[in-house]
Amino acid sequence: MFIGPVWSLHSSAGPFIVDHTCVALYTNLTTTDIARVKTMWADILGASHSLGYRVGCQLLQSNVDSRLQVSVTDSGPMEGPTTNHLRISRAYWNTNYGSWGYGGNEQTWYTSPPDIELTKAHLTYANIQGFGLAVFGFGWSWQPSWHNLSTSAIDPVYQVQWSGSSVGGPDGDLAWALDAQSLASTSNHICMDTYLQATEQYREHCRSNRYATTVVFSTAPVDYTGDTAYQVFLKNNHIRSYVSNTTDAVLFDYADILCWDDAGNRTTNAWSDLGGNPKFYEWIAADNYLNLDGSFGGSSGYHIGERGALRLGKALWYMLAKIAERSLLPPPPLLQASFSSPGVIQLQFAASSNAIYTVEFSSDLASASWQTLTNFSSQPYERTIQFLDQPSSTNASGFYRVAVQPAP
Repeated sequence: MFIGPVWSLHSSAGPFIVDHTCVALYTNLTTTDIARVKTMWADILGASHSLGYRVGCQLLQSNVDSRLQVSVTDSGPMEGPTTNHLRISRAYWNTNYGSWGYGGNEQTWYTSPPDIELTKAHLTYANIQGFGLAVFGFGWSWQPSWHNLSTSAIDPVYQVQWSGSSVGGPDGDLAWALDAQSLASTSNHICMDTYLQATEQYREHCRSNRYATTVVFSTAPVDYTGDTAYQVFLKNNHIRSYVSNTTDAVLFDYADILCWDDAGNRTTNAWSDLGGNPKFYEWIAADNYLNLDGSFGGSSGYHIGERGALRLGKALWYMLAKIAERSLLPPPPLLQASFSSPGVIQLQFAASSNAIYTVEFSSDLASASWQTLTNFSSQPYERTIQFLDQPSSTNASGFYRVAVQPAP
């Protein structure tokens, strides 16, 4: 067993996935939860589809629960801190012009290094100026599919032709795939990993500067069909897999929320890839294309119906409440590791008062399978915890992490 670059030590509360199972959970929000969310600003950059987030929150307030007050800002100066309502927008401070802008696309978020720096400058401005930016994310539109429909060479691994737009990227506006392994098919260095890496840059920017902003991942729309829909499905699954293997990331699974309806039915379509292999992809549920009165809403400015938007609003409120709750967790412990004797690893970390810590081990991060080794129960004082482990000789490498939660 070798310690050093082979061993990775993580500590967190674990990844937080907001999917269709969270839509109904908004009914569990307490008065305290609602009060916390009313202090928050959720800033979801994006093009037309991102309007669904904002409309969903408005519909939730006006048609379901008047306690869930929201204020939408789509132009002019961004509203400052308040305790009266949730603030939601797609606003960004443009340091080049010294003014507020509204929108966002692939160039804003991930294809262009200079624009990535501008987006970091927005995070800095919003935090330094005290706007109370609680949640920041990218609301995908058709970036994974339009401009270049099925224009790549056939990918030998996935048996698809990739689509997508990459305006601002180093190779121009071309179709793009999941990772660098598909470069031969797309001739485009932009891929889904580029989005993931840019989002990690924003997360690290907030962490290193101690900004109280949670940067969230999201998935793309599901209003496509055929080969275009299948390659978007692959891209969404790539995001899901990545977040599931982190220790603390948050994913708002827009796609999963919309391919399920309120009756608990998931919509999928069958498709055969270019190798003739039967596949399926997720597709927006028919009910989520409808407005509250039953009329068709898919031609709206956000490309789905009010019923679909309402599901987004419910899940978003639940996510915000849980993010506020997670922000109250004790800080993640810094793990130190050493060999106390041959083959025996000693882990040590400082524990906060009144918290519960769980030490976990995994031999393979790709499996997303963690074994609980031990729990340390709450104590009303801070202390240093030491833990000895003798990993199996069959594990050439491995990973430890410590999960923390408030004491009951």
